[in-house]
Amino acid sequence: MGFGIDEVAEYEYDDYFELDRQEYNRDRKLWEQENGELIHVSKMGTSHIKNTIRMLNKNERVYVEEETWYIKEEWINILVNELQNRR
Repeated sequence: MGFGIDEVAEYEYDDYFELDRQEYNRDRKLWEQENGELIHVSKMGTSHIKNTIRMLNKNERVYVEEETWYIKEEWINILVNELQNRR
């Protein structure tokens, strides 16, 4: 049994909303932790940032569909820059 038109539209809307939320958080440098809480990258400990970068590099798919790689790379750049600014 396939999706009806309402289910497809809802699925696409949910994906769009999720991607939009992730972009909003990224633009403000707010990392969403495993427990769902947001933390600004400047408030993350150095080991937390390093572990997050490791996790992003390890996981092939962290975010939504086609935008996966794009957002993942941007987060890695944000986190690496934060580490460099601490030196």
